[in-house]
Amino acid sequence: MYSRGLMASGWAIVLAVSSAVPARADHKVYSPYVEQGVLELEMRGHRSFDRSSDKDNQQTQVYEVGYGVNSWWSTSLFGRVTKEPGADFRYSATAWENIFQLTERGQYPVDVGLYAEYRKSHLSSEPDELETKLLLQRDVGPFAVTANLIFNREIGRGSGKGIGFEYAARANYPWKRELQFNVEAFGEPGRLTGFKEGPEQEHVLGPVLSGKFNIANLPGNFVYEAGYLLGLTSGSPQGTVKWLLEYEVPF
Repeated sequence: MYSRGLMASGWAIVLAVSSAVPARADHKVYSPYVEQGVLELEMRGHRSFDRSSDKDNQQTQVYEVGYGVNSWWSTSLFGRVTKEPGADFRYSATAWENIFQLTERGQYPVDVGLYAEYRKSHLSSEPDELETKLLLQRDVGPFAVTANLIFNREIGRGSGKGIGFEYAARANYPWKRELQFNVEAFGEPGRLTGFKEGPEQEHVLGPVLSGKFNIANLPGNFVYEAGYLLGLTSGSPQGTVKWLLEYEVPF
């Protein structure tokens, strides 16, 4: 536990001394838990819908492979493909992602984890980025409530100033293993040194279905998510479809 605390402190210091602006969200809520010895193959994405051409048909696709190294650390690599409104798809970034489970499940009123990511941009117009997330989860009656507090900063040539802040949250009702009901919310208020005006901020909220299932005699599990997020401000797209498909197998 002590070594995990040092890792968390180190990443917090890195973020505190540099600059950032928020990047477009990937619309994923991360839990603070690590599954040891599990290999994960994941693809996920989203697409925006809006009457305004500058917010319509923005897409992000992520292709990821990860592994639970031990009981408190999982690591993964992913590639990111993006499409801005009116533009073509481009391979935009490669990233190294790590999740550290800082508390045992149920040990405290709130379970805590830390997410740390370095993202290498492959676009000359975009700098590299460091991102960290405080991962929180608590059971409230039949619901599991998860919150991610996200801080990011750009680094290298063309980087902006200020630490960017975003959030992601989910309330999950585990009706069945194969079908669970969620409400998810995502937002990008802006830099900590000065948030954008309320209508200019991006905030979305909506229902998401999720579950886990097996296929025939294949080892491991398939995990899915599918949802539709409604824009809550004029700075948000009117609608966003999000999806995720993951294959988990003990390895």
